[in-house]
Amino acid sequence: MCGSSGQETPISGEQQSLSALLSADFSERFAQQTSTLQNLNTMLTAIAEAGPDQQGFGSQELAALNTRAGEGVGANYAKASQALSHPDLFTQTDFHGRHTTQLEVSLQVAQQLKVVRKH
Repeated sequence: MCGSSGQETPISGEQQSLSALLSADFSERFAQQTSTLQNLNTMLTAIAEAGPDQQGFGSQELAALNTRAGEGVGANYAKASQALSHPDLFTQTDFHGRHTTQLEVSLQVAQQLKVVRKH
């Protein structure tokens, strides 16, 4: 017996149909992925061309960060100035039960951290 049997002919047609469907699906997905990669390439090329010394923040965001940093420094300066002017207002008990100012406690902690870092 030569040629395809009655069962092989429909199977062959189904295989060809499946192959065509998979090929079309692959082509569609490949086109979508290529488009996505081209978009990414366009965006990243601009960043790469700007070089390593680019800003990183928009002007409004940078202004907000600088303002917040300046306000933080100002608030800390005001607290330190008040503590130096009125140390009795900032008296607390240290680690050993002695009454000290926050400034003295901070200095003690800083000294202890230096000792810990050395070891």
